[in-house]
Amino acid sequence: MITLDRVNDLASITTKEELENDEELLKPLDRNIHEYAYWEQQIDALLGLLRRKNVMNVDNLRQGVESIDKQIYNKLSYYERWAISIAKHCLETGVLTQEDLNKKYGPPLSSTNEQLFHVGDKVRVQHENYATRWIKPHLRTPGYLYGKVGIIERYCGLYPNPEYFAYDTTDPTIHQQPLYRVRFNQEHIWDNYEGGADDTIDVEIYQHWLKPASDTCSSEKEHEHEDHHHHHHKHDSDHHHEGHDHGHIHEARAKVEQTAVDREGTPLPAQHLAESLISALLDKNIFSADELRKQIETNQMAVIISLY
Repeated sequence: MITLDRVNDLASITTKEELENDEELLKPLDRNIHEYAYWEQQIDALLGLLRRKNVMNVDNLRQGVESIDKQIYNKLSYYERWAISIAKHCLETGVLTQEDLNKKYGPPLSSTNEQLFHVGDKVRVQHENYATRWIKPHLRTPGYLYGKVGIIERYCGLYPNPEYFAYDTTDPTIHQQPLYRVRFNQEHIWDNYEGGADDTIDVEIYQHWLKPASDTCSSEKEHEHEDHHHHHHKHDSDHHHEGHDHGHIHEARAKVEQTAVDREGTPLPAQHLAESLISALLDKNIFSADELRKQIETNQMAVIISLY
């Protein structure tokens, strides 16, 4: 079946031949109401907010969407195109700088043959909130090592970065990164580790995921405080609130989180850009989180009213 979003894309078809040869347009119209992911609802609301604040208008949005390369355009969802168009407009008009966006989205992945670390150097793995343009969880750096300190055991050489080639198959020499084998003490990785004090694990990690351990003392203290706070307030399936009864069952945290992930579905290619764009605009105080929430609610009510 063809979706209403696809019907709205007919403006992108430029010739009669394209229209006649588009087999998807011959399918029956899908009249079902689909629940959009939260980031899609945010992007939908974002346009309304930016219009009210005279940051951009619908014609700006359309121009940006129409400027997307056709091969890329056809691979994107409706709101992915919106996100790209809005981001492009915000950068071109100075609402955001490239640095503003990169803080959230991650810097462009560049190839380098410059070896920054050597055998014996103490390094720290980037923290979980490290900004990367590639879709998590396809990161070759194990999550249990985020923020951990290790020692460079070996320089392995230059290799194509797999984070890039999971989503693109162009010339591998363009996106190379130095690769290291890093040795970690098991006691420093696992809570309540019961093995020997000299037990270690070696992991191969690409250079852009490493930084000198000496550069991160202050930030590490903040993370340790956050981890300490989190561990002492952790709610699990056996947790009970004293002194009152909610009258409902508390599901295990892991189950709640997995359900939320399943509902979101597989991340789309431009979803990370959309989420980074919203976060960057919030940081610049272009609008508030409360304004965004209210706009989402307004849009949702408009849809409900239109159905009756």
